[in-house]
Amino acid sequence: MARIRRSMAFLTPQFSANRTVREYTEERYLKAAAAYGARSACADVYLAWQAEIARNWSDVRFGALRVTTQEAEHAFEVEVQLGRIDPTAVRVELYADPLPGAPAFRKEMQRIASASAAPGVHRYSIRTQATRAAADFTPRILPHHALALGPEMYRIVWQK
Repeated sequence: MARIRRSMAFLTPQFSANRTVREYTEERYLKAAAAYGARSACADVYLAWQAEIARNWSDVRFGALRVTTQEAEHAFEVEVQLGRIDPTAVRVELYADPLPGAPAFRKEMQRIASASAAPGVHRYSIRTQATRAAADFTPRILPHHALALGPEMYRIVWQK
């Protein structure tokens, strides 16, 4: 009986309703409330972003893609036509399907300066280890806003 009482005294605080409510409040509800507050405070900016994406997304497309491989490294450079969309309103990524036992490869490409670019045309680049064939990787464009939630990001443009 002493052993049972010691176990109950030790385990009860870990499995109590008070602990559960406190933990959910601190780790889930307060964070959700803060995120909701931030989103509500910037609703006009966020809604303007959504409208810009909806109005101009059909203009988004890829231009030329250049891939070079040297010294066990792939270098990708791609031209992106965004039309009237601000480049900060999108995220250009390099993506590769997952391999067995590994997650998908997904890294943001960096916008680079281009002297010859036409208005609305931008260049992005990234370097990655050549542990996979260059043909495994595909650039893609997604809308991006700090306040956007995953389900709201249903638009995507693939390079191939």
